[in-house]
Order: sequence, then structure tokens, then C-alpha cells
Amino acid sequence: MSSITPVEVGSFLLTLIGPTVVGVAAAGFTAYFALNRFYYEKWWEKKHIAYNQLIEKLFELKDSYAYASYFTEMQFEADREGGEYPKGSVDWKKMNELRSQVHRLYVLSPISFSPKVKELLDNLLQKDSEMNISIHEEGYLEFIAYEEMTSSIQSAIDEIVQDAKTELKFN
Repeated sequence: MSSITPVEVGSFLLTLIGPTVVGVAAAGFTAYFALNRFYYEKWWEKKHIAYNQLIEKLFELKDSYAYASYFTEMQFEADREGGEYPKGSVDWKKMNELRSQVHRLYVLSPISFSPKVKELLDNLLQKDSEMNISIHEEGYLEFIAYEEMTSSIQSAIDEIVQDAKTELKFN
């Protein structure tokens, strides 16, 4: 019978401990990098959805303003020339809902968007308020104001799309 020496035990333990430590370290690094990548991809996905939702609502709002401009101009012309009023109506309720949705996205903008988008939305909402005051208190022609809002919203959309490309690293 042979006896096991302390050197053999030490050698045996080293052959077990070395690969185990390396394996645990490699697994830890792999898990760390995988979780970071997963977190980044999820965050990117959420930002992508937020930008898409904002742009979609702005397009809807722009279309509502464009139609309101057209419709109120036709009413103005009918009043001025004694012609026939246009058929249909402007869906003011929908327009107000869209404004509210854009305002909600503005409130959440520090979480989902860059500071530039927050500033663009702040300017757009402020212009919208000023436009409504001009119409109702100063007698500014509705169709002109709504056409200006249509242009302002389109400009904001263009800048937000550029910002999204940068934020989401599409450039």
C-alpha cells in the first residue's frame, strides 16, 4: 500500500482549484457582459418605441391642424363671399386628445428623450398656447394660425427624427 504525501494532495488540489477559479471568473464575466448587453438592448428598444410614439402623435396632430386650417379657411371664404359652408367639421375633441398625448410625452421626456427633444416640445407646446390666445383674445385668423402650427410641428418632427437618429445611433 502506498501512502499519499502532502505534495501529492497539494498537486491534486491545485489541478482542481485552478480550472474551477478560472471557470467561475469566466462565467462571471460572461454573465456581466451578457446582462449589460441585454440592458442596453432593452433600453434602446424602449427609446425607439418612445421616439416612434412621439413622432406618430406629432404627425396626427399636424394632420389635424392642416385640416383645421383648410376647413376654417373655407368657412372664412364662405363668410366673406357669401358662399356655401364646407361640409363636415373639425374634430376638436380628437385634436385636444392629441395635444394631451403630446403633453404627456413631453412630461416624460426627461426619461425617454434627449434634452433637445424636451426643448423642442416645450417650444411647440408654448407656441400652441400662444396661438390659442392669439385666436381667442386678439382675433388672429384661425386658418393662418393653424397653418403656422402645421409648419411648426413639421419642423419639430424633422428635428426630432434627426435627434432620434443620433440617440439611437443610426448615423
